[in-house]
Amino acid sequence: MADQDPGIDHGPPRRATYGRAPSVSLVFQLVPPKKPRSWAPAVKPDLDKLIRAVLDSLSTTKNRKTKAVIKGVITDDARIIEITAAKTYHGNPGVLITITHAGENK
Repeated sequence: MADQDPGIDHGPPRRATYGRAPSVSLVFQLVPPKKPRSWAPAVKPDLDKLIRAVLDSLSTTKNRKTKAVIKGVITDDARIIEITAAKTYHGNPGVLITITHAGENK
């Protein structure tokens, strides 16, 4: 495993904790309304609330009752130094998440 980046904790499969400052890109795909008022999804939910929900779900957290640590993809969302986000209408609702080390080519 000498070829792996030492800044990433490779832990369990499909889960990598970014040790260096991450950059996050989010594209929220919303179901288009039957009669859209505009081509742009300038509707609820607010983009800032969507961003907050995703970043909180990606971050390491601690269970209040058991004190068990639930390891996240990002150790702490306060470490993120760059975020780009957009809402778009799409037939498949969801969010596309891209996490890179800050300064890397996207």
